[in-house]
Amino acid sequence: MKRVFITGYSRGIGLGIRNEFAADYKIVGGSRSENCDISKNYDHVLRAIMSCDIFVNNAYVPNVQSQLLTDVYEKWKYEDKIIVNIGSELVNIPIGKPDHPHAEIRNETYGRNKIIQDDFIKERNYEYCRKGYREGIRCKLTNLKLFYVLNAFTSKYDKRLFLKLS
Repeated sequence: MKRVFITGYSRGIGLGIRNEFAADYKIVGGSRSENCDISKNYDHVLRAIMSCDIFVNNAYVPNVQSQLLTDVYEKWKYEDKIIVNIGSELVNIPIGKPDHPHAEIRNETYGRNKIIQDDFIKERNYEYCRKGYREGIRCKLTNLKLFYVLNAFTSKYDKRLFLKLS
């Protein structure tokens, strides 16, 4: 049975992804609520991911989520593995649009980290299109960009209540 590692898999988007994979995959993962903080257990989490077939980079931890994406890709680049990064539509908010309701979030740590991840994936996919098939790159890399998720999620990194839409 194939194995999938999901960061932040105990609630929210991660829990939804976990439930979708559960019937066909062995779920491996971690979340802060289960004492698996990526920023404190980085090497342990990275080793656990290496034994899996699919990595879902979901849990937001400033700068660490971007580094995990980079490290896993570099180790899996020539393997038949899949990386799904949970991105954000915030990266598509035009710079210089201060009247946009989410413009301030785009320029904060969360937005900057999501832009770094989005750029990394675009660059690697462009690299693959140019020369990857000749160089034996086999890892599939995608960025799932979500915009609004109906929840009242709060983060220890961002104390504001994320938008709750009705």
